[in-house]
Amino acid sequence: MTAQQDIYAGLTAIFRKIFRDDGIVLHPDSTPDTITGWDSFKYVTVLMEIEQSFAVELDGPELDTVRSVGELVALIEARSPR
Repeated sequence: MTAQQDIYAGLTAIFRKIFRDDGIVLHPDSTPDTITGWDSFKYVTVLMEIEQSFAVELDGPELDTVRSVGELVALIEARSPR
């Protein structure tokens, strides 16, 4: 598995847990418009889980530019320890 595949697998588990939907399949172009129930509260919860699960720190200005799961994956990959 590549680093991106690992990130997608981890994100999928996080989204499925938080949204209580085992059918969620994430794609690079997944957005709040394509995932039912994705609101600002759930996004904050997702971000907290990401920081814990991936051992990364995400900051506000960077997150303000994230518009899709693909961009979120790229940010996690850039912030992950190598």
